[in-house]
Amino acid sequence: MSPELIALKRFSAKVGCDLTLTQGAGGNTSLKQDDVLWVKASGKWLANAEREEMFLPIDLARVRADPTAAAPLNQSTLRASIETSFHALLPQKVVVHVHSVNTLAWAVQRDGEQKLTTLLEGLPWAWIPYIRPGPPLTKLMSQHLQGAPVVWVLANHGLIVAADTVAEADALLYEVERRLAIVPDHLPSNEAALATYCRDGQWKLPKYAVAHQTALTDDRVQRAAQGSLYPDQTVFIGPACATISSGLTGYYEQWRMDAKALLVPGAGLLIAADASAGAEEMVACLGLVLQRLHQSSDVVFLDHEEVYGLMNWDAEKYRQGLTRN
Repeated sequence: MSPELIALKRFSAKVGCDLTLTQGAGGNTSLKQDDVLWVKASGKWLANAEREEMFLPIDLARVRADPTAAAPLNQSTLRASIETSFHALLPQKVVVHVHSVNTLAWAVQRDGEQKLTTLLEGLPWAWIPYIRPGPPLTKLMSQHLQGAPVVWVLANHGLIVAADTVAEADALLYEVERRLAIVPDHLPSNEAALATYCRDGQWKLPKYAVAHQTALTDDRVQRAAQGSLYPDQTVFIGPACATISSGLTGYYEQWRMDAKALLVPGAGLLIAADASAGAEEMVACLGLVLQRLHQSSDVVFLDHEEVYGLMNWDAEKYRQGLTRN
């Protein structure tokens, strides 16, 4: 194993253990070495990058010619990341994609691109309007290569940074984080009040207390109940959160599925008792994002076609299946 691949694993684990950057199986990293692209496998958690074999060797020239041709060169039964094609597209040797909550708080705003123009001044960067992850995203990114961006902000999705060494990618990621940092508005929850709703075994308190932030102001409750802001929220929580006021029956009638997260306004959030580890990470992510959004922000949600496309996508069902525990 090359020193640079070892460094990528170490860096990936560091990023994967930071809930403000990566949640669950979200995010991916890669390294180009000669004609091989080493990229994280779908459904794997970056936090385990030094403990599990998760980087797959992909034929770089082949996947550049055909974004769907991402079969590993070895005998692994794992699938390459859904995002492999944009890792191959970018010319830099190291590519890092994270779901930074600071970036998401800007990227879900209608005027996010305008606001970031000042914050990212001096860095070659590009704003990419929302499009479904995978080859469609790569195709759209290919139209924005002019100016050689090293920072990419994906509307309603996340952040990409690219560099020629792991150390440079590390430094660039944290420089962007420094520039985009938003001081969160943290409010007290009331877990004692929530305990009442856990007695029948259908609901439980979330693993991460920050998930309660979703339910502690009217604007946060409204946003969480209205729809989904980014793909992993859709995939692991569903099209929206339910609220006590609207009821679980009303939620089912609207979305034709059972709720995975229940908001108790002013008290906090409950998660389904059988929720996956990925869902636990995503309700925490939602709390982290919403506590960084001002109540006056004009927020853009994924539309219903985009939401149901993600929920019924085979690639995402595969990734969900790897994060049941």
